[in-house]
Amino acid sequence: MTRKLFFTILLALAIGSFGWMSCEKIDEPIKVVDHKIYPENPDDTLFFKDSVSTTLRQVLLEEFTGHRCVNCPEASLMVHGLAETLHHRLIIYNVHAGNFAVPVPGTVFNTDFRSTVGNKLDRQFEIWAYPSAMINRKPYQSSYTILKDNWETLVNAELEKPNVANLKLISTWFPKLRTLTITTETEFLAEPAGQIKLAVYLVEDNIISPQLNNKPFIGGDTLVNYAHRNVLRDAINGTYGEYLSESTGLATGEIYTKRYNYFVDPDWDIEHCNIIAYLGKYDATYNLIEIVQVAELAVKTE
Repeated sequence: MTRKLFFTILLALAIGSFGWMSCEKIDEPIKVVDHKIYPENPDDTLFFKDSVSTTLRQVLLEEFTGHRCVNCPEASLMVHGLAETLHHRLIIYNVHAGNFAVPVPGTVFNTDFRSTVGNKLDRQFEIWAYPSAMINRKPYQSSYTILKDNWETLVNAELEKPNVANLKLISTWFPKLRTLTITTETEFLAEPAGQIKLAVYLVEDNIISPQLNNKPFIGGDTLVNYAHRNVLRDAINGTYGEYLSESTGLATGEIYTKRYNYFVDPDWDIEHCNIIAYLGKYDATYNLIEIVQVAELAVKTE
């Protein structure tokens, strides 16, 4: 067997073929040494792979917040507690947007947690309150701005609906190259109506930075060492993702695969980064609404 053929087979084995399994995890650091693609130094080719398969219906909650929003710590504490209760079938990321997210130079609130994708979502869906959330990107009482007292009821209602799609998320991290290869595999259990889009986001969890607060049971007026959860960093395949298939209809029983390569900003702590992928319906006004499935996977770094 020639060296070139050996490397090709090794690469194929490393990044290919995973069966559908509920909560499947893959833990196998492998060195890929195809020198046509990767550097000569074998240490540069070390990568770590992990995956998760979502075979139960899960719900996406997009929380709109800001580090100068005094009511936001209470809302965050509540919703992450709800996620624990629901065995993490509730997927959450935080969108820092609006006036409360604007950094203030010369103060402890000089960090800018806003993102291009977050600002677009904030404007597109006309968010008018902080904290607030979108739940599976569906309107409530004619508005996408949903206040926290309604979150639990609406999340539980969404979870009671039947699952219509299995979504598998595979992450491969190349530390020396600071590059992620992300693969999604979608299988529909029921034929979806309309066109379906896939969006893949990168979030960073547990960022320690000051946060304003007005709830004494949480802490003082300024929480100096506050842990900001799942901060939205970037949209890997665009704010509103891309069509899962160019064909007009999607069939049950088929696997629809997408793959992305993404360079991770050196300012972000990859050890705390998660990938969130979700499926939703195309809409002429809002681009992507009515989330039907979502999956989250922490980037494996060792």
